[in-house]
Amino acid sequence: MPRPNSLDLNWFRAHLVQDILPHWLEGAATPAGLFFPRLDRQWRRQPDQVATLVSQSRLLYNFANGYEATGDEPYLQAVRNGARYLIDHFRDPEHGGWFFSVAPPSVLDAHPEAAIVPEVDRARALPGSAAVLDDRKDSYGHAFVVFGLAHAAQCTGDDAYRQAAADTWATIQAKLTDEHGGLKLRTSGIFSPASPDGSSVRQTKGWWEQCEAIRALLHFAALREHDDLWAPLQGTVDFVKRELLDHEHGGWYSGSWTPVSGVTKHDKGSEWKVDYHVVGMCVEAARWA
Repeated sequence: MPRPNSLDLNWFRAHLVQDILPHWLEGAATPAGLFFPRLDRQWRRQPDQVATLVSQSRLLYNFANGYEATGDEPYLQAVRNGARYLIDHFRDPEHGGWFFSVAPPSVLDAHPEAAIVPEVDRARALPGSAAVLDDRKDSYGHAFVVFGLAHAAQCTGDDAYRQAAADTWATIQAKLTDEHGGLKLRTSGIFSPASPDGSSVRQTKGWWEQCEAIRALLHFAALREHDDLWAPLQGTVDFVKRELLDHEHGGWYSGSWTPVSGVTKHDKGSEWKVDYHVVGMCVEAARWA
């Protein structure tokens, strides 16, 4: 079947620049450069913030795409501030690599409403340091440092970010790679619940899986001309708009959807959910609009 007339790919760009990115810029960015990822349904900062390599780097990607899509200066400034903060406060000056989670007191003093209460092992914080919450070297986090700083370098033209990304890749190869060439999770792999035959183990539909499914379906339908995939693409987009979008306050709910209870959590952000998947999906779809 041909592309359905009801599938409006221009919606994705409007969703990106009018809903997702402005909310994250207002809710997460700070002048100091630390991004606060935990936001409630109305995009207000939660009192128990956790700042990690993953949340900081993914939001660099989001704001870099915001600047590319709009040319608006606040996105560029957020990228500059956030990348500099990442380099100045997450990097381990003694042993190299990057701490997984930090919270400098100066930022906490400036934002008392967002006192950090980490879900990581507080006992692993460096002795005498109120800043480092988790000093472990996490390969997943390091990979996102490369990703975030590469986008920051492209966005700003600052070669320091490019060099920091290259140095991080060298650290991954030297310190976080096992004898088979794979990455160790902490100095490992990521599991998803699935049966050997590929059938679903849990009857849930996560928001980020829908984003990646839309990207994949769009790629094969538009680029590879698999016309039979336009219908499931339309169905997935319709499901997202019907079940996962907050039509009152904007954005996507953070919880998974189940046939019994619907969406299980209505917050907008966490250290894992900063709409990085949503931004990537919208950027991909906008290319085909």
